[in-house]
Amino acid sequence: MKDKGADQLLRDAVAAIDSETRPDVRSFPVRGVDGEAAMVAHVIPIRLSARDIFVRCFAVLVLTPMTRPQAPPVELVQSLFDLTPAEARVARSLASGRTPKDIAIESGVSPNTVHTQLARVMAKTGCNRQADVVALLTGITLPRTTSPQ
Repeated sequence: MKDKGADQLLRDAVAAIDSETRPDVRSFPVRGVDGEAAMVAHVIPIRLSARDIFVRCFAVLVLTPMTRPQAPPVELVQSLFDLTPAEARVARSLASGRTPKDIAIESGVSPNTVHTQLARVMAKTGCNRQADVVALLTGITLPRTTSPQ
């Protein structure tokens, strides 16, 4: 692996599978070029009857990408919860990982204005905390326009 730390963890996980009688699953972050965690690697030992399928294999490497949840478009957020355009932008920005301070700076308004808009968003969505608003919005998935293949 290009990430030297992850490469060493992978080597250690493989060595542990070789040396242990009942090795555990080993999971570790794999960093991208920007230094952020790009994915999580899982080294999963193959045991018992699974060896019938995975002949001459001792483990499976599974890489799970780390992505931020996607918030729905501002227009959808606005119409779903009867928000004003400004409230919808605040809600979506929160769901995209921005803080109220970041939102105020990006919007060119005072932090007080953003907190007022956030309070209205929480009242209209029935949420009690910012985290609840984020969970609500990131849980909304848009219907697929094409069928999976």
